[in-house]
Amino acid sequence: MVVPEETAVGEYYDRKQQLEELGKDFRTVITHPTYALPFLQPGRLVTVKHESTDFGWGIVVNFTKRATPKPKDGAPPLPAAAETPQSHYIVDVLLSCAAGSVVSKDQRQGATTVLPCPPGEKGEPLVVPVLLSTLSSLSHIRIFMPKDLRPLEGRQTAMKALGEVKKRFPDGIALLDPIENMGIKDDEFKSLVKVRPPPPRLADSWPSRIAD
Repeated sequence: MVVPEETAVGEYYDRKQQLEELGKDFRTVITHPTYALPFLQPGRLVTVKHESTDFGWGIVVNFTKRATPKPKDGAPPLPAAAETPQSHYIVDVLLSCAAGSVVSKDQRQGATTVLPCPPGEKGEPLVVPVLLSTLSSLSHIRIFMPKDLRPLEGRQTAMKALGEVKKRFPDGIALLDPIENMGIKDDEFKSLVKVRPPPPRLADSWPSRIAD
């Protein structure tokens, strides 16, 4: 088999792999509880991605420390969660999900039947519990949240506000600066940031909190 420009293709693949690893390292730092938890107030816009499943933008509702699950009588011991700082926190995020998605009430199972809404379809707004490690970015922006998200109308109102934010920022929703805003001082992380493209910055004319 002959691959045209095989050397160039190989270099592209290697660089792509390097960027993916840098991206993982970057997310590991910005989602560390020390840095992330102070910014997980209700209304904060975040992106959620688990492996290849990308939910895109969602809205933080709440976060809790993860309880250690106990096996039922006669059941084998439950597998231990990966021991990372992020694995101890569950973040409730309002996401646009595919029709028919169901949120599991058992944190051991997670939201295994929840899928992102396909492009061009009308999503179903659901509050989904996700691990802190699945947050791939944190926005500078918060929106005002309805007091009660249990009724469908409340969730739809919040998602409508998210849609308005997307319209106001067609070039990308502004992200928290990990150094200036989140206070990450680690020298190795600063070097990592230098090799990544800069995130969209919030224009001075835009408020950091937008009403629904």
